[in-house]
Amino acid sequence: MDLEFTGHGDLAAAFVDAYVEASGDGELRELLAFYKAYRAYVRAKVSSFQSDDAMVSAADKARLRDTPPGTTSWRSGMRGSSTRSFW
Repeated sequence: MDLEFTGHGDLAAAFVDAYVEASGDGELRELLAFYKAYRAYVRAKVSSFQSDDAMVSAADKARLRDTPPGTTSWRSGMRGSSTRSFW
């Protein structure tokens, strides 16, 4: 899921194929759409929390707001980012 999110869909497909082959769990593919949607929901929820967080500077909020989705995370390059992690 994170491989696709970061633009590596080819690696994600290879990983899933290898996992299904090794585990014999062909039904895994039926659940992937659910887990991808859930992961996107979590990312959005974290973003909403941090957009309202007084500890996140206005400059950091503006930089993230102006960055295309999937190209960065809230934690990248922000002061105090190592003290609180939602991922």
